[in-house]
Amino acid sequence: WAAAATVPLEAPAAPAAPMVVPVTEGPRGAAPVVRPSQASRRDVVDLLWFDPQAVPRIRAAYPDIIDEIEFEPLDPKHDLPTDDPNASRDRHDTFGVLTRARPMDGRGIGRAMFEAISDMGRFTPPVVLLNGELRFPFDELKLLEATIAAVGPLATEENKRLKDALDAANEVLKTPLMQAPASVEAAAQRLRDALQQTRKNLGVDTHVERVLLGERRFQRRVVFGEEHLRAVLSPSGEAWSIPAYLPASLIAKLPMVTRMRARVIAEAHAQQDQYESHPQALRVIALGRLVSIDGWRM
Repeated sequence: WAAAATVPLEAPAAPAAPMVVPVTEGPRGAAPVVRPSQASRRDVVDLLWFDPQAVPRIRAAYPDIIDEIEFEPLDPKHDLPTDDPNASRDRHDTFGVLTRARPMDGRGIGRAMFEAISDMGRFTPPVVLLNGELRFPFDELKLLEATIAAVGPLATEENKRLKDALDAANEVLKTPLMQAPASVEAAAQRLRDALQQTRKNLGVDTHVERVLLGERRFQRRVVFGEEHLRAVLSPSGEAWSIPAYLPASLIAKLPMVTRMRARVIAEAHAQQDQYESHPQALRVIALGRLVSIDGWRM
């Protein structure tokens, strides 16, 4: 029972023409299935992580796919050996859904949430599957600290604007009550703007990014009862983005990138942070990286 590893994609960076794929219709309410035999071979899905506790919900959301792959023979290329047969089955089923289910468009999140409301007004976050660009913003305070360290040697008495911006940024670091994310971001932006005016950027932004990326200084938020990595997903073909929360324990396991094309299975929740601009939030329960294989052939 091997999971397929290739799927048709839409380009996440900009709106694209609707993707035309053969879809098998299941029972009313069932998620559509993309036939792997008709899939494009230019892009593949690399399964990075899934939440074993969420697998029953994934199976319930995509019963047709689970039924289809249940009796497939074992494929050692994709079904990794394990001493726990249940863990092997969980991975197989999750990978199968991730690669066979048809991703919804961005507006499908709201539709799925409306459909998850019962006649009595009960709401249980639905399971959704999306393609898009997943970005990992840096922690606001660590970004400011790294920018100050990089800009400091360039702030001389002759450049009053840069020196004033640097002094103001240092004041933010000294005053905990001023360290709200918005205030910290504003201080860092003023510092970068002042640096641009000096024409002495000297690759400061690149240096700061490499330092923070190497240390995995990504944003974190305490939501859903524990600390999570805060990412931002821009669904394919959409100009907006939505917060996407992953377990903080994944920070060291993710590829060393600030953004990547991704396919996620997530629970669609109402807003979890009142300072977020989007009214909804995603709690990611399975993460796949979309990778182009164009450069793999020799």
